[in-house]
Amino acid sequence: FSGSFDCSVLKWDLRLAKKSTTKSKPAYVKQVNMSEVMLNVAKYSQLRANRSLSEENDCLISTMTPCFVHSLHFTPRSNRLLCGLENGVCVALDPATCDYAGHEQLQKLNCALNQFAPFNDDDNELTIASGNGASIEFVRINDVTSSDETSDSSKKPTRTMSKQNEALLKAFTPKIGMQKVDDMQIDHKYKVNSFKYSNGRLFVGDTSNNLTIYKLRAAN
Repeated sequence: FSGSFDCSVLKWDLRLAKKSTTKSKPAYVKQVNMSEVMLNVAKYSQLRANRSLSEENDCLISTMTPCFVHSLHFTPRSNRLLCGLENGVCVALDPATCDYAGHEQLQKLNCALNQFAPFNDDDNELTIASGNGASIEFVRINDVTSSDETSDSSKKPTRTMSKQNEALLKAFTPKIGMQKVDDMQIDHKYKVNSFKYSNGRLFVGDTSNNLTIYKLRAAN
């Protein structure tokens, strides 16, 4: 998988490159346009709120910041691909199909989400994330349970809608839960350049050219 500043995530099959006899044939097997994904997420939210999509500026907010892809990260337990975007949003995809699985705003709109690391001490899926800012976030990722889906179904729109909008609602209903753990958030003093986690400690390098070590434990 790769992400780039054309707002795309590409899934590659490296075996195709060996089999291909023409240089013009792309070796990737799937392309996901993250700008389109965020636009559809905005449409989904409006449909769930029983709002019309007829107004031209309804979904303008989703396209104000380019959805450049700054980072990718696999979550081993939930088997999701996390995509860190220019607008600070983390989008989760199903690696097998590249379908949308969920999203969460982890950084401010002007702080690109450019790095992830697994938090290995937690029984659940807990991931560390940071971007072009001073905050380090912790996000818990769990599969959406049947009770969540049942509760969610009570909020479905009551208006009659087209088959196209029904399909959009189905495709962009979150398949996983993503939630920031506010109690574990770190407000680092300087912009974070890189970090690594090992054995309960988070090693952070920043723009002050110093290395800071945080001792961590999972929140209850």
